[in-house]
Order: sequence, then structure tokens, then C-alpha cells
Amino acid sequence: MTLIDILLVLLIIAASSLCVYLIFSLNKLNQSVNVLQKDVHNLIENTIPVLENLNEVTAKVNRVAAEAENHWSELNSAIESAKEKISRFSLKPSAAARSDNPVQNLIKNLTAVVKGISAFWSEFNR
Repeated sequence: MTLIDILLVLLIIAASSLCVYLIFSLNKLNQSVNVLQKDVHNLIENTIPVLENLNEVTAKVNRVAAEAENHWSELNSAIESAKEKISRFSLKPSAAARSDNPVQNLIKNLTAVVKGISAFWSEFNR
């Protein structure tokens, strides 16, 4: 046997072992992909009911919000009508008569300034 024949035999053995290693590696890779596919399938199966429940909850919340908005508008209209009825029977001077008093306007303005300074100071101290 010549050196070339020996090297050729070694090359054939190396190629064969590389092919066997490639087959085992591909088999492991295929198993990993199958496990990953099963995990994704389980995730999808578990996620679908959660999404359906979330859709139901969202629909219920929307319905409750719409009902609350309707009740709020009814309550607001009832309060406005009550204010109108009470204002008809009220003995208080009208808003125009109250705004004519400059001292009262000054007191209101000073009260607003004091409240503003107080709010600023309390936020500043935080």
C-alpha cells in the first residue's frame, strides 16, 4: 500500500464518521424542534381561553361603563333641574347684584391668592 492509499482510507473513514455525526446532530436538532413545536402548541392552547375571557371581560366593562355614563347623565340632568327649581324659590340676590360689591370681590380674590400660595407651599415642601 502506498501513502496515497493510506490517506485515501483515512479520508473515507473521516468522511464516514462526519456523516454519522451529521446524522446524529440532525436527529437531535429535529427532536429539539419537535419539543419546541409542542411547547408552542401548548402555549397557544392555553392562551386562547385567556384571550376569550379577556374579550368577555372587556365587553362587560364596556357595557358597565355605558350604563354608568347613562346613569351619570340622568343624575346630572336631575341635579340641573333641581337647581333650576330651587333657584326659582331662592331669596338670594342675583349674581349681578352680588358682583357689584367691590369689597366682596376683593375678599374672593385674596382668598384665591391665599389658597394658591398655600397649595404651592405644600407642594414645595414635599
